[in-house]
Amino acid sequence: MEFLLFKRLISIETLIAFYYLGAIIFPFFLYFNYKKNSKNFFWKKLNNSIKKTPSKKQLFSMSLITFIFMELFWRLLFEFLISYIQVRDKIMEIIIK
Repeated sequence: MEFLLFKRLISIETLIAFYYLGAIIFPFFLYFNYKKNSKNFFWKKLNNSIKKTPSKKQLFSMSLITFIFMELFWRLLFEFLISYIQVRDKIMEIIIK
């Protein structure tokens, strides 16, 4: 019940497990979502509005840079959450003493 009242937070091990789960599954989800929606009218309109079609090398480099930044953001988000929990635990120890 303490967890539902936010008196006790998720453990750090749980956050690490969610980090790895998201870091592995999220890129596949984005890829399959793009493949599913690539036939969508919006994507066709967007592709038709581009004057110059990017080459495969440019497309690969843009995808790689996007992937790296997405993974970096995902990592920073979870590092922030873990540090928040650690700081909160230390403050609670000081308050209890």
